[in-house]
Amino acid sequence: MMEILVTVTMNPPATQAFIRVRDVSKYFDKFCALDSVSLDIELGQKLVICGPSGSGKSTLIRCINRLERHEAGEIRIDGIVVDDSPTGSAVLRNNVGMVFQQFNLFPHLTILENLMLGPVRARKMAEADARDLAMHYLERVRIPEQFSKYPAQLSGGQQQRVAIARALCMAPKIMLLFGFLNNSVNIQRNYRAASSNVWRLRGRFAWRQRSCFLTNRHRRLIRK
Repeated sequence: MMEILVTVTMNPPATQAFIRVRDVSKYFDKFCALDSVSLDIELGQKLVICGPSGSGKSTLIRCINRLERHEAGEIRIDGIVVDDSPTGSAVLRNNVGMVFQQFNLFPHLTILENLMLGPVRARKMAEADARDLAMHYLERVRIPEQFSKYPAQLSGGQQQRVAIARALCMAPKIMLLFGFLNNSVNIQRNYRAASSNVWRLRGRFAWRQRSCFLTNRHRRLIRK
């Protein structure tokens, strides 16, 4: 069963939630992964969905980002229905950033090229401006010296930082962190250190007008 463990709103309550999930259900054959789930997220709100493997955390976040098609219910972002229409696709592309559990970096591109790709292709940004933006976010995640390397040359932690920087390059209002820290090597041995890393990261996202939606299965880690 999924559980909302942490919710912090940085801004005054909005008249309408920026993300609105209403009675969403998702089935895989006869298995019900989501059963009439409803959820509101406001701009600036930081929210964690926690629960064991198989409870529907990943399915929910994938439905919000349209990586899975839900069978029932409705998802709206900024008042627009998330679907396969041009308008539904545009609201996702312009507002949602996602960090995957496996990071999904392009292995044949350098770190800098990974970060520049979205702004140049999707936002039609000039390459010089995209390069400056990419280096800015690599500095924010404290690995600017890795810009010329390929993903396979980086550690898992460094790849995670690249994935975060790549998502931020698209200036999203919503950050979806998919299974974040579920696979940390020593998470069972050192909850205090892992917890510190989670909230230090959350602090970097705590700018006004940006929502952060994180899924994790370690209740003890989040409660710390």
